[in-house]
Amino acid sequence: MLGVIYNYDDILLNKNIQTELKEEPKRVNEIEEEVNSNVQSHQDDSTKNITTKEDSVVFNSITEINHITGNYYIISGSFSNYNLSLNKANNLMDKGFDAIIIFPVSYNNKYRVAIKKFNNVDEAKQNLPSYKKQLNDELWILKH
Repeated sequence: MLGVIYNYDDILLNKNIQTELKEEPKRVNEIEEEVNSNVQSHQDDSTKNITTKEDSVVFNSITEINHITGNYYIISGSFSNYNLSLNKANNLMDKGFDAIIIFPVSYNNKYRVAIKKFNNVDEAKQNLPSYKKQLNDELWILKH
């Protein structure tokens, strides 16, 4: 015959443990709701980061231009396909630069990746040496 002797304190302690265990899923659910709320908030924030200016799309500091603007750009690379230009743009972003992907136009089938836009050529020329030094890379100016 097997007998179990219960101590009143053990029963009380066991009851408290059971009560805490029953409440824990409630805390887990609250945490899950908070995480889901944060994720939704982040998704809402990332949606807000997408804006349209003229015919260009801005998303996480990469601007894509699919028309001639008449501006001057400091170009960091020229690529035959979009994915290569996107890789270069992401590399520039990793280095702390905004990136601009200029889509091909009828006379050229290259995607260009720029690091800066200027309204006039003199301003672009003035800033070109500084960007060359920062990136330690061959850069040039393109009117697009």
